[in-house]
Amino acid sequence: MPGIFGQVLSTFKSILSGAFWFGAFLPVAVFGAINLLLAAQVSSAANELLNQIGIEKWTWLIPAVLGLIVTAYVLGPMVGLFRALFDGQRLPDWLFTRLLPFHVVQRDRADSALFAANRWKELVSAWQRRAEINLGAAKVTQPRPIPGAGDGQKLVADANRRVIRLQQRAQTGISINTDEVFRVETALVDARRSIPADADPIVDGLERTFFQVLADLAIMARSHEARRLNRKRRLPPQVQATSTGNARQYLENYAKNVYDADFAFLWPRVQAVIGETDAMAKRIEAARSLADFAILSVVLTIITMLIWLPVLALLDTTPWRFLAVGIFGPVIGWLFFHLVVESQDSFGELARIAIDRFRFEVLKSMHIKPPLTLSAERQIWKTLCEAALNEGGDIDIAWTLPPQ
Repeated sequence: MPGIFGQVLSTFKSILSGAFWFGAFLPVAVFGAINLLLAAQVSSAANELLNQIGIEKWTWLIPAVLGLIVTAYVLGPMVGLFRALFDGQRLPDWLFTRLLPFHVVQRDRADSALFAANRWKELVSAWQRRAEINLGAAKVTQPRPIPGAGDGQKLVADANRRVIRLQQRAQTGISINTDEVFRVETALVDARRSIPADADPIVDGLERTFFQVLADLAIMARSHEARRLNRKRRLPPQVQATSTGNARQYLENYAKNVYDADFAFLWPRVQAVIGETDAMAKRIEAARSLADFAILSVVLTIITMLIWLPVLALLDTTPWRFLAVGIFGPVIGWLFFHLVVESQDSFGELARIAIDRFRFEVLKSMHIKPPLTLSAERQIWKTLCEAALNEGGDIDIAWTLPPQ
């Protein structure tokens, strides 16, 4: 039996690609096993079938594997439809309309958050510039008034207390306003002008601490700006109804923004010129199979819940399995859906790299001489896309004759 099974599996491996085994067969096999385990709880026939795993001769093994392969082969072409549903292209209009406002609000919030981060970074830079000017001026002021020693010590102690408090607030992430920074700066200026010259090192240390706090705030402001800029980039100007759709739109905008090319026109031609043995082709196939795995897993999770929640509610003698499916099913589906979004982002990174690397190969395959400037290249792609859409263009393209 194992010999025959090995021969059958080897035959299918030679016919089907590695992307099929990971992107289609694996989720079907995993959820097939999960459904068998659930069926064994309510059906004696399924329980008996499950018990045969411990027997050396699995009479049902080859038919089961063949059934899984056929099921995965049938579902494989449907992944494109499922992907179109997840990214919003094939959603019903009423559902698209209901989901879209949420992402529009998210986009507005991302814009506001980025604006606030930019304002915060500019404000911290202004604090640094003002402190350098005012504290530097206080240091060189001559003659320096020297009141009683007690007054100078009090002012230094007050400046020390304010600097330490500002440092603690910055380290704990508490919001700091302009007035608080200016009060610390004023306290340092007063302390500098109220002590004798031999006490300058004490205030010098406080000033170094103050400037280090401002430098730390500047680093945090830049980190916030970078984080919010990345969040905004994930939400393109023309937001879609789903997170997957936004990731797809972000990818398609790259071809348009950089090369003035329609992604739907450019990407199939880029794929056509990538050699099968090229490392980029393997990476793209791996990213695509991961996305297919995640998409099919979400669909199978939903189907499993729709089938087994009512079945377990009616036939199971205990509520625990019903509760387990009802609780863990949505969690697993949510995790797989986020895997869909992340895999789409990873695929988008590879697609952008592939476009940058192979776009001239596309022009050569169409007998078009690669241009010398980006503006000339943008004009070529624009003309080709307009011709493909039957929109017509006033600018012609010169073909290069293939070598004889």
